[in-house]
Amino acid sequence: MATVVFVDDEPNILRAYERNFRNAGWEIVTALSAQIALAIVKARSVDVVVSDERMAGNVSGTDFLRTVRKLHPDIMRILVTGETSLTIAARAIHDGLLYRYLTKPVRAEELRTTIGNALNMRRLRAMSRT
Repeated sequence: MATVVFVDDEPNILRAYERNFRNAGWEIVTALSAQIALAIVKARSVDVVVSDERMAGNVSGTDFLRTVRKLHPDIMRILVTGETSLTIAARAIHDGLLYRYLTKPVRAEELRTTIGNALNMRRLRAMSRT
């Protein structure tokens, strides 16, 4: 079973992710901060990380995902942002930091499809290395 980690500093958003994806066939793990999510990524196997860009504390979603990429480049990374400027997201995709970025509000079906596509891409990459 694939493991998807959702990172957001708003508990209501994390509960919505759990509700919307509990029957998706993935193990859902949530984290209220980048620091908690980083501990999760270091401690266990994770397939996809979905992170908000703006969170409490000093770490942005982009910075967090950059760290995830350094530690585990095979984890698929998705950024969710409410920012109207796409400069950060476009640069992050260009630099290979992200699989995708989505703007808020994100429809559950769009996010489900994006995560499913990320999981397929991860499988294809793993198969091509063998």
